[in-house]
Amino acid sequence: MVSKRQRLAQKRFKEANPGLFPKPEPTPPKDPNKVKKKKSGNFKRKKLKPIDPNRPKKPSYKKHPLRVAGLKPGESCYICKAPDHIAKNCPKKSEWERNKICLFCRHRGHSLKNCPNKNEESVDRKLCYNCGEMGHSLDACPCPLQDGGTKYANCFICNESGHLSKSCPKNTHGIYPKGGCCKICGGVTHLAKDCPNKHSQTSKVDQTSDYSSEIQERPNRITRFVSGDDLEDDFTAVVTVADGKDKSVKSNNKQRTKVVVPGNPQKQVLTTKTVYLHPPETLQIHPKTIERPLNCSPGTLPRTCPPNYYPSKITSENNDLYLSPPPACPDYFRWIHDDLSLWKETGITKEMVMSARRTANFRLVILNGKAYVETYRKSFQSRDTFTLWGILQLLRKFPGKVPDLDLMFDCVDWPVIKKETFHEPKYKSPPPLFRYCGDDATYDIVFPDWSFWGWPEINIKPWNDLSKDIKEGNMRTQWKDREPHAYWKGNPAVAATRMDLLKCNVSDKQDWNARVYAQGGCNCIIAASTQPLMLRFSRAYYFPSHSQPLAFVRENIRKLKLLLEINLQDWRQEQEHGYEQSDLASQCIHRYKIYIEGSAWSVSEKYILACDSLTLLVKPRYYDFFTRNLMPLQHYWPIKDDDKCRSIKYAVDRGNSHEQEAQAIGKTASKFILEELKMDYVYDYMFHLLNEYAKLLTYKPTIPKKAAELCSESMACHAQGLEKKFMTDSLVKGPSNSDPCAMPPPYSSATLHSFLEEKQKNIRQVETWEQQFWATRHKQM
Repeated sequence: MVSKRQRLAQKRFKEANPGLFPKPEPTPPKDPNKVKKKKSGNFKRKKLKPIDPNRPKKPSYKKHPLRVAGLKPGESCYICKAPDHIAKNCPKKSEWERNKICLFCRHRGHSLKNCPNKNEESVDRKLCYNCGEMGHSLDACPCPLQDGGTKYANCFICNESGHLSKSCPKNTHGIYPKGGCCKICGGVTHLAKDCPNKHSQTSKVDQTSDYSSEIQERPNRITRFVSGDDLEDDFTAVVTVADGKDKSVKSNNKQRTKVVVPGNPQKQVLTTKTVYLHPPETLQIHPKTIERPLNCSPGTLPRTCPPNYYPSKITSENNDLYLSPPPACPDYFRWIHDDLSLWKETGITKEMVMSARRTANFRLVILNGKAYVETYRKSFQSRDTFTLWGILQLLRKFPGKVPDLDLMFDCVDWPVIKKETFHEPKYKSPPPLFRYCGDDATYDIVFPDWSFWGWPEINIKPWNDLSKDIKEGNMRTQWKDREPHAYWKGNPAVAATRMDLLKCNVSDKQDWNARVYAQGGCNCIIAASTQPLMLRFSRAYYFPSHSQPLAFVRENIRKLKLLLEINLQDWRQEQEHGYEQSDLASQCIHRYKIYIEGSAWSVSEKYILACDSLTLLVKPRYYDFFTRNLMPLQHYWPIKDDDKCRSIKYAVDRGNSHEQEAQAIGKTASKFILEELKMDYVYDYMFHLLNEYAKLLTYKPTIPKKAAELCSESMACHAQGLEKKFMTDSLVKGPSNSDPCAMPPPYSSATLHSFLEEKQKNIRQVETWEQQFWATRHKQM
């Protein structure tokens, strides 16, 4: 189709060059004496064949729903190009909607029509970037230009004033916000019509069109490229023939037109039908992937980094040639804004960071793309080791892009930065402390846990490999062939709520439709007091009051160490049998799987949700970085914490009688985990969280005196056993060829309220169904 601006450009060109477009001669009048010839009477009309009712009808194309280039209207979806549906019913429509860029606020996820920051006054009134007055734009400003005419402009990339996005130092896309480049030289600072190399004989971008190759193969001809009119910025291939005359052929899919050759108005050239020299959908630039293997030379000393082990910044000639803008991040990235909102106004001082040292396992400083770690205390098992390993892989994936920062990390499960404590006037501001989970009563900053890179103590593979195994396990056993019971296996000794779950197991007197397996049998004696012990320990350890002497704290620490030692014995028994009972990929054989917290949040949640089974989620207290966006009746079935057995039995009975509904919830959760929690998104989450955190620092980080430089070589080269294997398997091979996903804006108060209200509404709905179920059952009895 020809756009309005193209028609205007053609009209102006014709008015400026009337000689090139001679007016057609007037049609001579009809001769009144001329007799019209009659048709021959020998013509015989063809007999019409009877219509076959079974003949397939030809599709009608009078309507034009969502067309795809190269296909007739209505034949396929223009989002995914599938021929079996249109865009209205496309399964990828939600992802496509998230990639939209608002023309007002420049955020992804919505259009100008639905922009929450838009109002009628801001849209209708124009702002002059030169003088700062409303009512006219820059091109109509009567004042002389100041600072290039962008003194009052606001850049939507860095949110600073004084320049536009095309001149922003943080902009890697130049004047192509959605990706792309100049079709001649590959630059991003100008259009093709303004390219300084547009008169050169060669183009930096590969010539891939059929027409361009056809021109170059003709003898005695020289091809050069110039731009089209000012509005179109299309290519025109100018072919200089042997006699020195130019013939212009517009590289657009238009009908053939007659063009008069300059100098010879009588001679007309019939242009051939051509295609775009570089259609956006066919221009593919694939930067070469750079792999950087580990430099484990024999002379490398333990815990030391070899010289020049990994470049802190990668420069490539293709850095500015992105094929397309990065995809929008999943919605759970929005919680990054919420986790850091407490320090948005005050910033984060060095004093705040150092005050978190009391419970931190290590301090991490990143300077110029290199990591430095000061260890305060060893964590339980290899939590700290694989957490740091994951951060090092982030630096390998995005070298030179992770900003300088200084943070404290606590590898213990329970969040300790209590909100109620810092409401007191004696505390200025809470310390920023990173850990694996949080709750509504704490300020701890949530970070991906260590198990994404492997858990060698219990032989759990890195998530990138394990997620593939679970996906294959889902395909081995179909839903109808799975056991129609709820399944749970774990260590009940770590929490009283898990001990309560053991009561729901099948017995001679009652079948609650649950099959509960305890990991070992030596821990059940002390489990009743485990949860209170854990909470007392965490609270007293971080803020011991005068009523809690130091001896009390030491006693709790001693009990905690004893408890962890007893729990470890269970896993030693499992280790002796080669972890035969801990193969997560082979446990997706039940229609229902139970998730219940331990002493705090549990890493098993993602493994349970990844199965196609319906997850029965016992009411949780804690959350990790991705679970806050899980919706009841969409990703899981809520289970009461104070009446587990009856709630589980109702859920299983209802699921077995509504199999399609139960199966759909299980598949939605599995799709969410396997697609929106893949390792690329885990690294993107880490990147955006650390990037937003670094913006809040009010000081320049420096290397601590007792810190040691940390690199992948210093950790993996001298590791042994499963620890080395998992590090090798989860190693990032080299820098990423694409940017992290586009960070979504924070939740507005109205959107967040609506989201949380929908959660509670669905939970109340399940409770109502459950009450009706048991009331009916009691009447029947």
